Amino acid sequence: MAHFVQIMHPGPEPVVNGNRKPWNQGLHRRCFLQSTGTALTATEETVQANLVFWGEWESPASVRPLKGTKVGLPTQLFVPTSEPCPEQGTPQNTDPFVFGDEFLYCCCYQVKKDGTPTYLSKLERGDVILFGSNLEHLFVLDTVFVVNSCTDYDPRNWTASLGKNLPDAFVQATLKPLELAFRGKGVASDNKSLCTEKSWSKEDQTCTEGCVPCDVSPRQYRLYRGATINNRVGDMFSFVPAMILSDPPGGFARPSLNSLEFVINDLPFWGGCRVNVQDYIGPWNKVKEAVLAQGLLLGVQFELPKPKKTTQI
Repeated sequence: MAHFVQIMHPGPEPVVNGNRKPWNQGLHRRCFLQSTGTALTATEETVQANLVFWGEWESPASVRPLKGTKVGLPTQLFVPTSEPCPEQGTPQNTDPFVFGDEFLYCCCYQVKKDGTPTYLSKLERGDVILFGSNLEHLFVLDTVFVVNSCTDYDPRNWTASLGKNLPDAFVQATLKPLELAFRGKGVASDNKSLCTEKSWSKEDQTCTEGCVPCDVSPRQYRLYRGATINNRVGDMFSFVPAMILSDPPGGFARPSLNSLEFVINDLPFWGGCRVNVQDYIGPWNKVKEAVLAQGLLLGVQFELPKPKKTTQI
């Protein structure tokens, strides 16, 4: 059975004064981002350009104001920079991480408050995740993540399972904040029987109630690697709705998927749901076509954020 998952995150932009966004140490936010990358058109022609798109970036960034005034349009443009994770405070992690050779997703909603896993720590190759937000009672999309492979890991000792070949920008933006949050916690459980479909509870069938985002309960998490255009699952690949950066810079509203029968609108800000489907390629195609129909490109690869001194806006 294939699984189509919606994951909800808060939709507001960060509130920034000045031209520099510091590391977010509060609630997760969604940024309108700029990055050099690769996108596909409706005919799958490849476009390499400076792209803009919605996504999560909790690390520092350069900021430029935009003139968006209508509901849903961005008011700021963020260029992410890669900086060392601070050792103090509660720096937020960026998850999913859409930069580099493949999209990565590793923690949000994967455990409940009592430390037991949700279905999000049990996904398999070919499952599809729609990351988005509730805006004006509609589900608006920012990332489509197609699971290609996965590895279980302990956030306090992630190198033991994940090795040292992950992009440093991902390590600093995502794994290091998790490692910091886990300091002083108990020993992580490695009971893999908890991460099988047979262990799914009735609650798992509907939502992540009882789960907190980026929870630090002592158990293993799962790092998912997304399918790419050069390493697809069936015909599917991961993507984000994107546009080519204009001059002067402009923005676009996150696309709504309210016309799709399997998408649930008006879910809570911190929530999720899972829909079982016989054919995941069919629903994935409908999402792709809905994004393209709204005049957007499919962003499939983005340059890793550079250190602060080499980033300009």
